[in-house]
Amino acid sequence: MLPITKFAAAFAAVVAFALPSFAQNVSEAEISISDAYVVVNGPDSATAFMTVTHNVNSADRLISVGVDVGIAEMFVPMDDGLGGTYLKKAPSGFDLAANEVFVMSPGGNEMRLSNLLTDLKDGDKVKVSLSFEWAGVVWAEAVVDNSRAAAGTN
Repeated sequence: MLPITKFAAAFAAVVAFALPSFAQNVSEAEISISDAYVVVNGPDSATAFMTVTHNVNSADRLISVGVDVGIAEMFVPMDDGLGGTYLKKAPSGFDLAANEVFVMSPGGNEMRLSNLLTDLKDGDKVKVSLSFEWAGVVWAEAVVDNSRAAAGTN
């Protein structure tokens, strides 16, 4: 990887975690993250999966994601017109209805990690931030669990 790419990834990670959120705060009971895990795809990429429970009586939008180990982007499955699907970047985020459970799962919506600053191994923890338009930033910890890839549950 080029040194400038590593620098860009490091800068993005610092910006994602160093800047304060000016959005309204929500309690842990209003938005919670569960079953958060990461599967390594290659030497410089991984995918994060999780369940986001949005116990808020109004709609919101997940507008960005971040991680402390590189760059994170949201992807959404699209119909390829041939009976299959492909993943496309979701630059505008994901809409969440009031009281919705939003799942990032294999073959569905997911968070792709790239330009990793370190080699991820089973058991490592990745700090994840989910930024919502109204709720602000919610933090979680995802554990690297490559066995879920082998079992076909990533």
